[in-house]
Amino acid sequence: MYRHISKGSQLLVISDTGMLMHNGRKYAFGPVVREFEYLLDIFDKIIWIGYLDENPDTLNIFDEISSARIEIVPLKKIGGKRFIDKLKVILRYPYMFFSIYKYIRRSKYIHTRSPSHPAFVSMIFSFFFKRKRFWHKYAGSWIDDAPWFYRAQRNLLKKLGNNSKVTINGNWESKDTILSFENPCLTAKDRILGNTFLKEKDIKHKINFCFVGALNGQKGVDKILDAFSSFYDERIGEINVVGDGVKKEDYATKARSLKNKFNFYGFLNKSELIKVYEKSHFLLLPSKSEGFPKVIGEAMNFCCIPISSNVSCIDQYIEHRKNGFLIEPNTAERLKSIAEVSTSMTNDVFLGIIKDNYKDSNVFTYDNYVKRIQTEIFELDQ
Repeated sequence: MYRHISKGSQLLVISDTGMLMHNGRKYAFGPVVREFEYLLDIFDKIIWIGYLDENPDTLNIFDEISSARIEIVPLKKIGGKRFIDKLKVILRYPYMFFSIYKYIRRSKYIHTRSPSHPAFVSMIFSFFFKRKRFWHKYAGSWIDDAPWFYRAQRNLLKKLGNNSKVTINGNWESKDTILSFENPCLTAKDRILGNTFLKEKDIKHKINFCFVGALNGQKGVDKILDAFSSFYDERIGEINVVGDGVKKEDYATKARSLKNKFNFYGFLNKSELIKVYEKSHFLLLPSKSEGFPKVIGEAMNFCCIPISSNVSCIDQYIEHRKNGFLIEPNTAERLKSIAEVSTSMTNDVFLGIIKDNYKDSNVFTYDNYVKRIQTEIFELDQ
């Protein structure tokens, strides 16, 4: 049973998460909305600062913020690759400083989500508001190469005072204010469904693969197509691709020329995505970089064995040939060889792996997440 941190407690969230108003209703990026709904179990109210998204097409990946206890504060979106975009970022900083200061001044508990410009501003404020309690979540890789501004934020996070707790992907730091923290993605209902799949899934007949994410070279979709262009096995049923991007049609066109059957679904809501996990046996994720992708936690829960590039902290959760496969080096040729191994896997080995993975995926539940926030971030007495 969760306990509120204190009566009337309020959490201030500072991020660059996209949010929009549409037909009088509030929307924001779906996974983050779900995360904050769980935080309402320990906070009475959340004030959420994010970036205003004025593109109604993003509604297909946004969820409605239905709780009146979540108040949104949209900031004008900044950033871009052009010189003029970078200049606008600098010019926007004074306004952003003032806007964030106004809310930090009257909040005791502050949560930032980085790397982002608003989070960077809040990190600086944490040096001056010693009595405030800051929780900084760094979502990117803590160790891999990154743009200079991301590296600057990582370096600053290492220097923050004792009024700040920092949560990162992976176990990399010995400092007691920097904690390895799993990203939540599983509800109690997901655990029940995953257990159902565990009892029903096998690879006695066909083997299906899936990919979930943005359709671009960064996520490695091109490697998947290249790997399966020179590999065909009658045991392969279909390769399900979930997500969207500017290259979607190019990828779909190339896939139609291959022997293997590819299904391109575009973005799916969670219930539809679970149906894809249900009929799939292996997850493909040959990304160039990651923090820790939630799709790995989802795949483990829904009984899909991960086949992933070895970036960031992924090898702290996936041990090659034991509970998944690491694509190392991260090439199409290496992915092809792993796909060949997966299609020769016996059903008994498959069942043993998905059973262990289902058990281990409990660390990705929202219940585990909220309990750790209570005890390790804001140290609520039990």
